[in-house]
Amino acid sequence: MLPASLLSLEPTAPRVFAPRYLTSRDDVWIRHACDQYTDRLGLTVSELQAAWSQKVESTLIAEGAAKVAARGIKWLLDRHHETEVDSPVTPRALRTFVFESFAQGLSREAIADAASGRWGIDAGALDAWLYADRANAQRVRAKKALNPIDLRYGYNLALVQGLLLRSHSVRIDLTEHVRPVVRMAKLRGLLVAVVDTKAGTCLEISGPLALFRRTAKYGHALASFFPTLVSTPQFSLTAASYVRDHLATITVSHDDPLPRTHALPRESDSTIERALVRDLRRLPTDWQLVRESEVIRAGPHLFFPDFALCRNDARVLVEIVGFYTADYLERKVQALRSARTRYPFIVCVDESLDCGEIAMSTEHVVLRFKKRVDAAALLRAAEVLSS
Repeated sequence: MLPASLLSLEPTAPRVFAPRYLTSRDDVWIRHACDQYTDRLGLTVSELQAAWSQKVESTLIAEGAAKVAARGIKWLLDRHHETEVDSPVTPRALRTFVFESFAQGLSREAIADAASGRWGIDAGALDAWLYADRANAQRVRAKKALNPIDLRYGYNLALVQGLLLRSHSVRIDLTEHVRPVVRMAKLRGLLVAVVDTKAGTCLEISGPLALFRRTAKYGHALASFFPTLVSTPQFSLTAASYVRDHLATITVSHDDPLPRTHALPRESDSTIERALVRDLRRLPTDWQLVRESEVIRAGPHLFFPDFALCRNDARVLVEIVGFYTADYLERKVQALRSARTRYPFIVCVDESLDCGEIAMSTEHVVLRFKKRVDAAALLRAAEVLSS
């Protein structure tokens, strides 16, 4: 997820932009960047950064790289490598020894000699090892081999994810694989409304900048959802994102050069859902919790309940909401009240993910919880609704 300073766009229409992707034509300088980085493994972080700024970056630009793209590749290379502390003695223990020795009035030379005698280290290298655990003093080493194609695709994905981190709203249009995409959006806890349109299905998702709290956590959830979308055969995404303090309309589609390495998700449960299933199994009840496959219509809106509580002819639909706002919940509950279904709903909301007050209904219940759904309270609500 590229930082704001490394985001690059190109205009496609008035006030409409597309990410400025890297293509196969950039592979030559990307390969050179990989080689230059590999040649400098073993340097400290600060030494590598200085060499890159003074020599490598200008060479890449001379080979045709845009400055922001060259820095983006460097940003990716940093995250695909590891650092290690290069010191024969734990720096913390060394600092403790040195500071305590200073407090006793020993001279610098005496301390170096004492450290050399105690640990068998070179007294002249004491200063270098004293802070070897600091971020810039750690040495860079390889984590895994990278090739230009992987880096190019990784850059393009990180570019889109960086734009999503700074979005106010996102619209996704799909023609197929709607259920697994919606399922992943819900597993990530996104504030999503699903609308049936003439052309297909539209997902209207709130961006992190539309929220007042938990924007960073929500933004990462939105960005981590995007690779699932890329795995669909056809999609188009339009986002309103802030780039360098300006609101821009960003467009992304299935035709863009993005990595399609993520498979569409199978049916899977969140941690909260798995805990709920376990808790219900431990309770003495004849209610059965089953995965719900029915799609509920409320005008143009579509709802995908997570579970159904079933007992004989009674059926209560259950939906677990992730991140939310009071307005989002109110609109969801109002829509569910008007939905064309004969089954009542229970909407479970985690208070730790922010919530406004909503009037409870005898038709549809909002069940509040913290971190873990109260299985007994859920059954009590189901009893009330089915009576």
